[in-house]
Amino acid sequence: MELKHLFKELEAATDTGCWSYNLESKRLFWSDSTYAIHGIDPSTKIDVENAIEYYHHEDREILKEAFAKCLSEGIAYSLELRIINSDGKIVYVETQGKPLYEDGKLKYIFGTLKNINAKVNLLERSHRAEEKYNNLASLL
Repeated sequence: MELKHLFKELEAATDTGCWSYNLESKRLFWSDSTYAIHGIDPSTKIDVENAIEYYHHEDREILKEAFAKCLSEGIAYSLELRIINSDGKIVYVETQGKPLYEDGKLKYIFGTLKNINAKVNLLERSHRAEEKYNNLASLL
């Protein structure tokens, strides 16, 4: 079995995509799962500016700052943010970015994008249940 088939299975099973940015060519690569999380066709051309526009307006500066530090200082990041997919729906994601050096020179930033809607929804339900419990307990 080819590694790319195993890779696609892993992405599908974990609802995680990957991406890389080539600093020399200024080209951004997204895996099919990254496109799927965004709800867009994999044939769509994407660049860093377009990719950032998918993030919720309140989260864009957070991502821009983390990406800039990764570029300038080689500092990896892991953030929980929101994107707005092509259907206009909010998707909670965990995005990670790491520097990749070749011969001591930064060549790529690469990372993952994981759909964490299920985790966020579970936490919200847990908080609501806790609030109900506390309200009931206060009545006793």
